[in-house]
Amino acid sequence: MTTIIETLKKHKNKGSILELVTKDVLADYGFQNIRKQNSGSQYGFDLVANTKSKFDDRQEIWKFECKNLSTPINIDD
Repeated sequence: MTTIIETLKKHKNKGSILELVTKDVLADYGFQNIRKQNSGSQYGFDLVANTKSKFDDRQEIWKFECKNLSTPINIDD
């Protein structure tokens, strides 16, 4: 994780890189049909992905908002 954070600090396109890394991590965790929202139509999230529920095997849809913050996020964020 430290390597990722250091890499992000050096680049101007941090947001795009963070989204690509998140996409790869989601795939590693078994998420499928991972899609990035088009620029300008965020609707409050950057990525959307599907996974099976661990409780009953139904398909779940998860939405992810990628932020590169230097402080912990809270409920107001």
